[in-house]
Amino acid sequence: MNLYEIKSEMKALVDEETGEVLDLEQFLEYRKAYELYLTHSEELEWLIKLYKNEKAIETAISNEINVLNERREKCRNRAERYLGHMAYLTQGQRFECAIGTIRHTTRPHVVVDDGFTDWAVKSGFDYMLRHKPPEVDKTAVKAALKAGMDIPAHFEDTTSTTVWTANSKNASDNDEL
Repeated sequence: MNLYEIKSEMKALVDEETGEVLDLEQFLEYRKAYELYLTHSEELEWLIKLYKNEKAIETAISNEINVLNERREKCRNRAERYLGHMAYLTQGQRFECAIGTIRHTTRPHVVVDDGFTDWAVKSGFDYMLRHKPPEVDKTAVKAALKAGMDIPAHFEDTTSTTVWTANSKNASDNDEL
């Protein structure tokens, strides 16, 4: 029963001419339901405010993370440029000073040529290849289920809750659970 229906039922229990309550017990029950509804509405309004606040904080944190990631990337790039400049200035020679030491090490780095995969399979060296487990294409499974195929899969209903805030301009401003 919604708020409008509760109010209508309460009005129906009051004599319009005299203002007398015709069924006091029933009227008090509706009055209690009315108060509970208002309490429930106020709680929901408060939850919407809390939700909007948490989403705003989430957005602010996300924006700050993006700013910090950009800043980190700039610092990493600058450090790489400084490292390259030090390598150029030392020409592969070791350099020591009170602040630090610059030294150059050479390590082997594997470069795989084109056609390596085919060669490894044909030559019996497939242990050099990583094999990924197969992944399920859920779009194809959904199409097969809709077509009525008997496969070991099924549809499962999920319920989502959407919060539309009063100042939302478009659907992307709202969230689903």
